[in-house]
Amino acid sequence: MTPRLQAFTDAYTTLANARARQRELEQVLRQWDRVDDITNAEDRLTAERDSIRAEIARHEDALEQRRRGIIDDLNAQFNRALRSIGVPAIKTAYIHPTNYLPILNGEPYTKISRGGGIITAVQIAYWTSILYVVVSRGDTYYPSFLLIDSPRMALNSNPGIALALYRRLHDLATALPGKMQLIVADNELPAEVERDFAEFDFDYEHPTVATVNHPGPNAVQTLGQDAAE
Repeated sequence: MTPRLQAFTDAYTTLANARARQRELEQVLRQWDRVDDITNAEDRLTAERDSIRAEIARHEDALEQRRRGIIDDLNAQFNRALRSIGVPAIKTAYIHPTNYLPILNGEPYTKISRGGGIITAVQIAYWTSILYVVVSRGDTYYPSFLLIDSPRMALNSNPGIALALYRRLHDLATALPGKMQLIVADNELPAEVERDFAEFDFDYEHPTVATVNHPGPNAVQTLGQDAAE
């Protein structure tokens, strides 16, 4: 019995070792399968990343083309506005492509002389140009509203610019009727364009806020009086 028992023991040991080796190989195979899965996942994610990068590049290119198109439209309108208003001493003008502010004669508009209401005229030319471009394009969320406060106060020394400025506003409103609202708060309109605007006059009898009665100039306590007291 001893030789047979020894043979059985040897066979069982060989079988146990074979099964252990089988389990090791199966574990190795599972690891390689996992490596294949990871490689396939990496390839898929890499392809998705490249596709997203390409999509981003296309959108960035479209955005840049749109930005250049808007800047070109703004420059064309801005120069047309400056010519129609007749702003003096301005030889070159364009909208800066990154900060979007006016550049006049190669310098920021704040460095241009303020004499004769030049800055006022330039600002109105600038804002009306922006308004015309965004409203005429119709694909932005820029407000189609412009409120201008007392432009003639800065243009008294140059009534010709004041008249041209109001004509510019009228042309803008009539070019795109019903698509924008322009309000100008001023002491008076140039006589040549009075009939072109709907005019609302405010005085003590007709206050700006109709529901609030004005007590009259002699019954008003100003902030200066409060400070003096």
